[in-house]
Amino acid sequence: MNVYVFDPQEETVSCCSCPVTPDGLVSLSAQNDLIANPLFSGAAPTSIVIKLLATVPVAGSCVNSALLAGNPQLALGMVAWGTTLEPNTTTGAFTVQDKPFTDAILSAGELTRLQYSCGFAVGQGSTGGICNSCRLGGLGGEKQ
Repeated sequence: MNVYVFDPQEETVSCCSCPVTPDGLVSLSAQNDLIANPLFSGAAPTSIVIKLLATVPVAGSCVNSALLAGNPQLALGMVAWGTTLEPNTTTGAFTVQDKPFTDAILSAGELTRLQYSCGFAVGQGSTGGICNSCRLGGLGGEKQ
């Protein structure tokens, strides 16, 4: 699974690749993984757009597969959910809400944009713009 994160101005925040086995689960924290190491320094964005793209590992490895170098083989069957806390107006507390990601058709232009944005993040060499980790199993686990 390749993850691409953008701020509301459509600027790249981060990207990364996470291995996911068939029927596997990977859990990422927006705050601790996706915006914790932004490409450009400054205040962390208050909202983000997350794009996910499934590709087949090259030679069994997902290292830098978010770069989409060469001719990436896209994979089918990935599903994703986002979990947020929504205010509960009756009690003043928060309620956990799970929402499915929206499917979209990947255009050639969008593929090129994802390649370029992640390539820039990786190529600039400071490690800024690379997601912190991929946790297997959904609630913690190992860093990749």
